[in-house]
Amino acid sequence: MYAGIDYDTNAVHVVVIQEDGDLRYSHYELVGHDPFERAREVRDAMPSRGWWRDSGIIGCAIEEQASGNPRMRASVQKLKMIQGAILSCLPRDLLVQPLEATRWRKELKIPGNASKEDVEFWCRFSSPHGGRFTGQSYPQDFFDAYCMALAAEKLTEPMAA
Repeated sequence: MYAGIDYDTNAVHVVVIQEDGDLRYSHYELVGHDPFERAREVRDAMPSRGWWRDSGIIGCAIEEQASGNPRMRASVQKLKMIQGAILSCLPRDLLVQPLEATRWRKELKIPGNASKEDVEFWCRFSSPHGGRFTGQSYPQDFFDAYCMALAAEKLTEPMAA
């Protein structure tokens, strides 16, 4: 099984592609007055290290923030705190791929400059699980985490074999 993790400074979104092809989506709200407090909340909000093993997850992709834009550095620093806290919840032996959006899009043959709407459209109509999304509403973070789970499967299968 493979997982994708998308996050911001307020929540963590995890999509697991199960062996039977079903998808499991979990949303972990982070409580606190600022990103520092919310980063400290991650460990209490997310599943323990043992949950990942017990669930049979062998590969995972986590969002990696692109920091090329100097105006985005302060935001990226806050997000890196959250990412670090998430990583502390993952078992050391879990294969984890940090992926920038352009990388997971490339792996799935989605244009690198695709909008959020384009990604959702691809998920709904071109992805392996597209038929399951018909008539259902999901947040954008779900679609990003789902795409990262697909990319994790594609990238880690050769390493896990």
